[in-house]
Amino acid sequence: MEKVLLLGGPGNLSTSTIEELLEKKKKVAVFTLPKSDGKDLEEKVVFYRGDRDDIPCLRAAVEEYQPDVVIDFVCFEPEQAKRTAELLNSRVKQYIFLSTVDVYGYPLSHLPMREYDEKRKPNCEYAEKKLECEKVLLGFREETGFPLTIIRPVYSFGTGFVLDFLSRSGGVSMVSRLKNRRPVLVPGGGNTLIHVSSAYNTGRMIAQFAGHLKSVGKIYNCGHPVPMTHDQYVELFAGVLGEKPCLVHIPFEHLMALKMPEIGEILPILSRFNLFFSIEEFQREFPEFEWTYSLEDAAGEYIEYQDRRGSFRESEKENFEDKIVREWLRCVEGFGK
Repeated sequence: MEKVLLLGGPGNLSTSTIEELLEKKKKVAVFTLPKSDGKDLEEKVVFYRGDRDDIPCLRAAVEEYQPDVVIDFVCFEPEQAKRTAELLNSRVKQYIFLSTVDVYGYPLSHLPMREYDEKRKPNCEYAEKKLECEKVLLGFREETGFPLTIIRPVYSFGTGFVLDFLSRSGGVSMVSRLKNRRPVLVPGGGNTLIHVSSAYNTGRMIAQFAGHLKSVGKIYNCGHPVPMTHDQYVELFAGVLGEKPCLVHIPFEHLMALKMPEIGEILPILSRFNLFFSIEEFQREFPEFEWTYSLEDAAGEYIEYQDRRGSFRESEKENFEDKIVREWLRCVEGFGK
């Protein structure tokens, strides 16, 4: 039985990766922090507890478990990539590195963006470091033949993680506004593309690569096959709630000119650009794969989970978005008088 070791998890993507690996009759182990939750999987998965930067601890787990494949969900620093590759070289048949589509840099040089199209400079530190990790690993592969596969997931949301156009933690606010029939701010004209996937399906896609040695030496985008517009993204959540959204479109340049900290996190580096990534390489490799979990399913699960946690109650209060929308509508109405 093929043995797979995950570094990091269970989390947004790795949970469904584990489920799919078990479905495929793989033996699975997880090396994760002591505080990470894994109680629901303890009867099915071997757990090793420790810090991945503690190389003796990680080496001990690798030597005891002797995995055929390692999937690394929590490598964020070039030095981590170097040490991990050196540890695993000649020990595993395949090392799968989880990168990000953000390494392409925005605006994208090509739509849809393919794995080997020309990159631009990354827009944020997270993407810069992931790209540096890729370079370290690819260089090490060239020197030693290290059995590397790189996966670049698109934005994939699950029960605890949803983006809106302004904040990495904005899903709670957006859904709360929809539930309470308050206007939702959509930057631009609403037709900007966002490439969205469910974490459930992206995690299942990642699992396909484990032991698939034809993918060694290659890079793959992973996510749902097609993007949607910003308006359609809000309407996705509104539809699950049974609400008709009130969308307020405000030009990007006006929002960015406000210099508000709430706007400075996502809009300048991500959501003002068209995002569309080609999944054709994955589809060629795994033509039988089916995206069995719809985005509506994922949105419904997110809303149900956050509802149980009472997350939406705090977001019912007025916030910066209300102020922006109110002032914008006042200006627009006054302009015609």
